[in-house]
Amino acid sequence: MKKTMPAGRQEKLRVILLVYDNFYCNPIFLPLLESDFIDIVLVVVSDVIFYRKNKIESLLFFYRKHGLRYFLFKTIDQIIYVISKILNIFLGRKRLFLREARKRRLRIIKMKDVNSEESLGIFGSYSPDIIISYFNQVLKRRVLDIPRITCLNVHPGYLPLYKGVASSFWAMLKGEKFGGVTVHDMVEKLDSGDIYARGKVVTSKKMSLHRHNWECCKLGGELLLETLENLWEGKIKKDKNIGGNYYSWPGAKDVDQFHSLGFKLIKREDLEIY
Repeated sequence: MKKTMPAGRQEKLRVILLVYDNFYCNPIFLPLLESDFIDIVLVVVSDVIFYRKNKIESLLFFYRKHGLRYFLFKTIDQIIYVISKILNIFLGRKRLFLREARKRRLRIIKMKDVNSEESLGIFGSYSPDIIISYFNQVLKRRVLDIPRITCLNVHPGYLPLYKGVASSFWAMLKGEKFGGVTVHDMVEKLDSGDIYARGKVVTSKKMSLHRHNWECCKLGGELLLETLENLWEGKIKKDKNIGGNYYSWPGAKDVDQFHSLGFKLIKREDLEIY
């Protein structure tokens, strides 16, 4: 389905956000709340860990696939994130996206299946200009066709080099001098749409994987806001997303090799960014 691209500055962009509520979503979406040209009409929070798996199945899959080290890394991250959300209710140390969204009385709903008939009906009822995804569910063609302009993905990897998941992990493991983040059109083939903006984040053994992921998402939030402003003003400039490799989740042996090279998944000093 051919999209209608804006010819110039228009009314506010009607935007639906697809959010996976983890630590990294905050630097991506918080900048959008301060924009005067974006109307966030709906926030959709994923209600699953892995698409079409319940929480127990997801945890077992994660452990079997990644081994104990990576499983503990992700578990510790989630525990600290939950604690930080509770502390923020009372202390307000850090701004968290979903908390700020509730303060602004944005409509927030949970979805187990973003491609269901019910979900399609909900999306269509809001007549979005753009759907923005930092999400853990795959969007199928019928969802991608809904917005007037496009579906955007914030991919925490430097495209087209690192498609798929755990891009920072693979970039560090393979000795790259940088990882990165990309804002791109969403098409049916994952991480293959045209590129609006991308940026590099230097890798270092002094920086944990967790910190690198966070730095990528922080930069991603800046690039996303820049991309949306360009779309709002009708400034359409895209690069082709050709080549590169697709990477899946790391296995236990990959994680062991990662540690043997002197890298760390998470460090004590990373607590300061929660």
